Amino acid sequence: MHEPIGGGASRLFIRNLDTRGRGEESHFDLDLKYTPTNDYERGFGSSYVPDTSEVVFSPANVSAPGRGLHRFYSVTGDVRELEVGQAEGLDAQADGSAPRIQVERSYAVLASSSRGYFAKRGERTDGDYRLWHLAGRDFQYEPSDVQVRWTRELPLRRFSGRMSLSDDSRWLILHAWNFQVLDAATGDTVFEYPKAGDKAAELLRLASVMTADARLYDVGGVINSRIVDGALVLTRRIGSTASCTSRSAQDHKDCVARLRRRGIYRSVLDVFYMDSIELHSQPDSRFEFDYDAPCKRVESGSRQLQVRGGKLVLAAVPSRPTMH
Repeated sequence: MHEPIGGGASRLFIRNLDTRGRGEESHFDLDLKYTPTNDYERGFGSSYVPDTSEVVFSPANVSAPGRGLHRFYSVTGDVRELEVGQAEGLDAQADGSAPRIQVERSYAVLASSSRGYFAKRGERTDGDYRLWHLAGRDFQYEPSDVQVRWTRELPLRRFSGRMSLSDDSRWLILHAWNFQVLDAATGDTVFEYPKAGDKAAELLRLASVMTADARLYDVGGVINSRIVDGALVLTRRIGSTASCTSRSAQDHKDCVARLRRRGIYRSVLDVFYMDSIELHSQPDSRFEFDYDAPCKRVESGSRQLQVRGGKLVLAAVPSRPTMH
């Protein structure tokens, strides 16, 4: 939470969201650079790290994923900085009261101020493939130290450097055309998938959730991927709404609804459970949903996708007490 304190600045209140924790809370006075009332969103985005022990302000809208200055505020009161791409090699320096570690020029995704995953572009190998140098690193501040957890080289197809972590930081996703999921602790590949560029191969991998007469057109395309609550979820669109684009907003909505009813346009979630995933696993289940539906308030009795007993299910959403 941000609280204005005058002069265009604000105070940041953060609390450990881990229900197993002791509910620690810390307060930080922010300068103008990190205060929302000064449109800091144009330069930074803020969020909790996966284990909710820190809030990180990271560069927003950068062309190189993860590059730039990341500022961490801990629920225990510490402030740390990790800067990616501004120095060759590793260095430690003080910036005011916040210790800073600098990391060589690379792409990055950070699990916390003390752990990150990095990718450096190597030589092109074959066609759309390029060799990438990947590493998992741990950081220590005051005194500064860097420990390399693992390194490996991996040929990736049309990889932009974009990586993401599962909600528990256990799995590292490489968003390449030859989509990869790595064990974040070891760097080993636990799952790969032909996300783009080879519809025939993708159709074979979808056999468990497709009909026997499915065509290449029925594969559609993956538009989002994430791992949450122990399940890898690929969001897929099948078909096109191109015939509806020239209509008014309401006509467009009605047109898309008609395409859905006719089965011409669909949105589905392909789900792979991480506790049983293998290198070339097929989806464990598929759910169809309306991706283009506007957001609406969740009321008691509504249903949403939840993981229960290791399975993704549609479950009722309990009512919540009204805030006064």
